Amino acid sequence: MIDFRPHTFQILSALGGGIVNGDPVAAAEEWGGDNPCRFVKNGKDNVKHLPGGTFIVFEYVVYCDIPDDITGKTVRLFDKDGNQVCQKEVHSCNNTQLHTILYIQ
Repeated sequence: MIDFRPHTFQILSALGGGIVNGDPVAAAEEWGGDNPCRFVKNGKDNVKHLPGGTFIVFEYVVYCDIPDDITGKTVRLFDKDGNQVCQKEVHSCNNTQLHTILYIQ
């Protein structure tokens, strides 16, 4: 059987922080749980055409099923064996009817 989401990714989130007794407290960073996905390193989907004939080539395009816009957040990609492939920032997030597409620079 074909596995449409053989890879996983995690999102880095900031927790806590703020002002306690008038003193600033730094937020703690924590990696979220595993989200199933499929990512592509090289291919025609990695080229995003912009108005004016320019384009951007992204290192990874990630297909997943998350409803939130995580543009600007840091993610870690893992292959089907659980090995970390990269840790990068999400350049843009596009929600479609079938899935969410993350463009990673």
